[in-house]
Amino acid sequence: MTTQLYSIYYEICQAIYEKKDYYQDFWNYVEILEFCIFTTGAVLDIYATDVNDNVRILLVGSVLFSLFKFLALTRCFTSLSFLI
Repeated sequence: MTTQLYSIYYEICQAIYEKKDYYQDFWNYVEILEFCIFTTGAVLDIYATDVNDNVRILLVGSVLFSLFKFLALTRCFTSLSFLI
């Protein structure tokens, strides 16, 4: 949860700083979508009396988007880029 909150804080700061250029990058849309999926899954998990498959699918989707983001960020390290 802390990682998600930091991620959305970073995205908001980046959107304010870059203004219109922020919306030209595809990865920014992926990060916004990931945060929306996580938030929806977390709210449904809090208010649901039992955990159903829809909540699990949303949370797994959020984790997958976070993994994609992590892999995209680690490509900048030359010692790790050949692994990714």
